[in-house]
Formats: sequence, C-alpha cells, structure tokens
Amino acid sequence: MTFSLPTSKFWNPRVLIVIFVLNAFIYTILLFHSRTFDFGSGRLVDDEVTIQPIHTTPPPTQPPHTPLIPIDYPHNETPSTSPPVVGKWAFNSTRDSKNFGLSEEQCTTAFRGLFTEIERAVRYRKTIGQVRVEEIDISSEKDVATGGMVRAMILDQQLYIIEAHISLGDHPRMRALATLNAIHRALLTSPVPIPNSEFSFSVNDILAPSPRPIWALTRLATEPEKWVMSDFGYWAWSRALMGGYEEMRAQIAELEKPFEEKIPKVVWRGDRKNNVNRVKLIAEAEGKEWADVRDIQWRDARHVTGYDADSTITVPEHCLYQFVIQTEGWSYSGRGKYLQNCNSVVIIPKRIWIEPQHALIVSSGPLQNFVEIEEDYSDLETVMEELLANPEKAKMIAQNGVDAFRDRALTPAAQACYWRKMLVAWAEVSPKAERWEHVEGGRIGKRRGVDFETYIVKEAIMDPGCTWAQWFTFKC
Repeated sequence: MTFSLPTSKFWNPRVLIVIFVLNAFIYTILLFHSRTFDFGSGRLVDDEVTIQPIHTTPPPTQPPHTPLIPIDYPHNETPSTSPPVVGKWAFNSTRDSKNFGLSEEQCTTAFRGLFTEIERAVRYRKTIGQVRVEEIDISSEKDVATGGMVRAMILDQQLYIIEAHISLGDHPRMRALATLNAIHRALLTSPVPIPNSEFSFSVNDILAPSPRPIWALTRLATEPEKWVMSDFGYWAWSRALMGGYEEMRAQIAELEKPFEEKIPKVVWRGDRKNNVNRVKLIAEAEGKEWADVRDIQWRDARHVTGYDADSTITVPEHCLYQFVIQTEGWSYSGRGKYLQNCNSVVIIPKRIWIEPQHALIVSSGPLQNFVEIEEDYSDLETVMEELLANPEKAKMIAQNGVDAFRDRALTPAAQACYWRKMLVAWAEVSPKAERWEHVEGGRIGKRRGVDFETYIVKEAIMDPGCTWAQWFTFKC
C-alpha cells in the first residue's frame, strides 16, 4: 500500500485524521487494556496469537575478529565451464536460466560444485545422528527475542508455516517472506515429489552460536552444524536500489558493455559502519585515479541521506566498471551475488563467511574467476596496477566469472535446484513431519501450521514500506 503526501503544511486533512486517531487511540488503550498495541504495524495484537511478527530485532553487533580459516571441500573435481550434457540435453543459459523445473539429474550435471555445501552438511549430520525435534524448536525466549526465525514443514507437497518470530521492520519480515516464496516455488516446480520434512531457518545476518542444525544465510568454518540455504535476495530485496533478482539481471543485461569499453576503475558504494575493514578500503582508495569508492550513509532501509544522494549508483550501474569490490558487512556480502552477474573483475578480500557458491570461486589458473586481496585492502593498489597493466588477463577473469556464475551457478534455475537439493538432503536426516499436534493422553489435537498461501496473504496486508505510524507522522 503506497501513500502520497499533499504539499500543503496546514490544511492537510491528515492533521485532522491524526488528532482524531490519537483520541481514539487513547480510548482504545483504556478500553482494551488487556491487549497490546504494536506501533510497528499499527494494529492491536492478541496475546493468544501463536504466530507473532511483533518482535523488533536490534541492530546486529559486529562479531569479534575471526581468524581466516581455509575452506577445504573434499571434492576432486575442478568446476567446469564446458556445457554439461544429460542425454541429448545440454544446459544453455539463454534458454534455461529461468527453467525452474530441471530434473535432479539435470541440476546435478548443469551446476557441478554448487551443492558442495549441502553435501558437507549431510555428511556432518550423519556422523551425529538424526535431527531431533527439539533441535529445530524456536519457541524459546531467546529465539523469539532475536527475531527473524521461522519453523516450517513440507507435508504432501504443501508448505506450512508452524511458527514465526519475525519483526515488522523491513529486514527480517521481507527476508522471511522472500525465503518462503523461494522454497514454495522450488516445491511447485519440482518434476518429482519432495519428501516430507520439518525445518527451521533464520534470516538474520549472524545466527547466534548454537549446536542446532538451523538453516542460515551463511556460516563460519567453525560452525559445521549450520546448513547454508539459498539467499533471500535470489527472490527479491526491498532495500533501495535493489529489487527482484530476475529484474536485476535483466537490467544488468541491458547496461552491459564489452569489457574493454567499461570504465577502467574499481567501484564501490556502501556504509562504512557495517565493517571496520570498509574504513580501510575507503582510506586506501582515496585520491587514486583507478578508484571510484565512496561511503554512503543510509537514512533508513529505503533512502540514503540527502548529502549522499548524488553519490549513489544502482547495482546494475556497478557493471559499467571493469572492476567491482565485494565487501563483507555484518557477516557475508549480500551484494556479492549481484556483482558476480557483471562481466567485470570481482575483487574479494579474504573471506571468513561461507555462502553456497563458495566452492566455485577460483583464485588462480586458467579458470580464475575472481581476484583475492588482503582482508585490510593493503595490497589493493598493487593489485589494481597489475590488472590495469594486463587487460587481457583481467578480461579473462571477468569472462570466467560470467561463465561460472552469471550464466550458471547464479541463474534462477540454479537456485531452484539448490533449494530442492537441500530439501531432499535434509529429509534424509530430519524428523518426521507431523500434521497433528499431540496432547496428553495420546489424543490428537489441532492441525499444525498455516498453509503457505494463507500465511502470505495475511502477511501482505501490512506493507512494511509504510506503517500506519509512519503514515500519521508524514514519514512516507
């Protein structure tokens, strides 16, 4: 729901509405003192509601420095960019990038190496034993308070939401809904039935340390219990300058140029507060002819400050440069998948956060598809001078990135395959999905969960972009 503001400051009818509503609000509080008012959504919330999207998530704190740990995946095969063949079928990015119904065999052959993280998680869990129901329980006070957690199940090809603790702010709510939509699409487009299972996931940047096998957006090498799921951004990201993933890819394709025609500089935009090393990046690039690096301060999730407005560029506009920098923020780099869609050289500092495509990045040799630099950017100038002096090598690295990521592992089709691989693998070690709640005495209680379709419709009623409280205070 979108609201527009009249230009007048005094006769604006909202002023009268605000006065009236404030009076009504006071009477409501006095009359219904046993109920609580959620300022985030502008609605009364009953204590009996079991699905509670009312917890506000505080800004994440910067994690302590974690030593860099090499990721050693036990697979012998070097990721190949040659067209894989299944019978008479071969993956073609132009034709198949949005083919959400690829078979398991087609997925495995087309996206070799993409499922390494899933295979690792299964092997690790099998050394421990089957996942217990209590390990995916998110009803504790701590889980509720952190926000951004959802418990769901797949039962007879239907997705159900059992429990959700997601705040009405832009980040957790949007991320959770995007994730659920992506799972649902993978389920609907599967050529074969997906096994029943029950699982819990978190959409927070950093998941609190725990031995539980919760699905997460990223993990450290020291967290083998976590299952790394496909990022919510492959569905959509509502933050300003972002949008739907497929639309973003289309915009990038419209702006793309041959590598040699791009701006011969490295580009970066971001908020320095999200990671101490970003400050070092800005300092290292300041005043350099080969750099277009600027700090951007966000006023909120949808707007930058007025001072920085002229410095902003869209994600597709990053692809107009020959070199792009992928920086980690609170944890992994949310922008990384977008930059890897560019026909540009992606420069990445040594990373500690693992994503699904981690096993596919190659730092040297004929298949090199990115350039690795020191975590503190101390060698950035040297690296840039070498790349600018060797344009053919830079062009090769950029093209390898296109072949491995834009035209293969990061296609929408690949992400649907990733979700199905994860759902099938999880079903091997997960607890049985139960349709009915069991109560004392062996009796059967009510049905568990809310079907996806109903849940999404209810959640769509409130647009997080403009809450009632924001509307009344002229903030949107």
